[in-house]
Amino acid sequence: MEAERLRGKRPCKALPWCLALVLCAQMLGTSAMQAFADEVVYTAVLASESLGKNLVYDDVYGVKTTGIALMVKRGSVTDGSGNASEGVTQVDTVNSSGTVLASFGLGDVPSSETNKAHCIEVAMASMQQLMTDEFSFSAAPKNVNDKVKYGFVSNDGAEVASARYDKFVKRASAEPLVAAVDLDGSVVDVYDGEGVKRTSVPMPEDWSKGWSEEGPSVSIWFAYDETRSLTLNISGYDANNVRVSKEYVWDSASNSFVAKGDTPSVGETEREWSLPDGGKVTITKVEGQDAYRCVTPKKPEGFIMSGVASLWNFEVFSEAELIQYKSGGTRIWDFTGVQPAEFQGVTIESSMGNGRFLCYQNSTDGQGYFTQYSIRLADGTSVKVLPGTRGY
Repeated sequence: MEAERLRGKRPCKALPWCLALVLCAQMLGTSAMQAFADEVVYTAVLASESLGKNLVYDDVYGVKTTGIALMVKRGSVTDGSGNASEGVTQVDTVNSSGTVLASFGLGDVPSSETNKAHCIEVAMASMQQLMTDEFSFSAAPKNVNDKVKYGFVSNDGAEVASARYDKFVKRASAEPLVAAVDLDGSVVDVYDGEGVKRTSVPMPEDWSKGWSEEGPSVSIWFAYDETRSLTLNISGYDANNVRVSKEYVWDSASNSFVAKGDTPSVGETEREWSLPDGGKVTITKVEGQDAYRCVTPKKPEGFIMSGVASLWNFEVFSEAELIQYKSGGTRIWDFTGVQPAEFQGVTIESSMGNGRFLCYQNSTDGQGYFTQYSIRLADGTSVKVLPGTRGY
């Protein structure tokens, strides 16, 4: 997650003027605002007396120094089994004037979605992506024809892009970019940090052909190596029920996705990948299973993961997602859904850029639940640790 959840130690009443968390962030800086919020805020209140607004939330999940905050409300929400429990029922992006720029809640969950809690959490995680100062706009999820689609809004609420994208991914670097996937239009649009569309890249012509009735799964990311190249992965089962994964890289000269070569499918037993530092990663198919194991070299810095946090949710992996290290010699990581004992309870770090690392502490049951997470700065200090958080 891009921003740490800020939750205070005791409740406080709404102040006559406001508890201007966002304005505090502007005046004091994000770190100072976090310390302030930790000490006095339980129920976060954003208010604008001039506009007559008084917006009450349960948690703050991120604040930009420009005065944009990601706020959540909690209540009863159902999981995939139909069981009700406390969870996030609404997530809003709010500016310093108290204007709600984007909102997603129970009423926006598609009717076909049984796990309402998960749907809202995914929308919230997507909104968190742009809660960094490199981007002058925010994500705006909406229910469009009973599907969750994403658009973008500026700091004053003006539409930057309509809600037609199925997913998006950011590149936070010297030149920040956002790549947004429109499956209906078979195109990937690329925006810069100011919300200006740089280009539209057509999906490969055959991207939607030759799959089983379930269709393909589409993933996109910016590579974690020095190239930071835009990579597209299309995977699923073909008509013969064989797992296939196709990978493409954006070629800016031709403005198209060029085939990179398939990642391992069921028909392969082993594939070797090169690491940016010259090392090698070998993945081997688990005999009798549609799953793979990864063998990585020793790295003295300890165990570091580059890529998404919960790799065990996938069966086939991209090159970027396989850059993993474990100190003390060669180790094997099992992607079948249960981590080997040697990785249970270990700390995983994922670089967030700008000298920050998001640190996860794995559960001891090996089922992919994180027992805590924190933001660690480059100087080694930890901003906060929170319990009971599930990673994605």
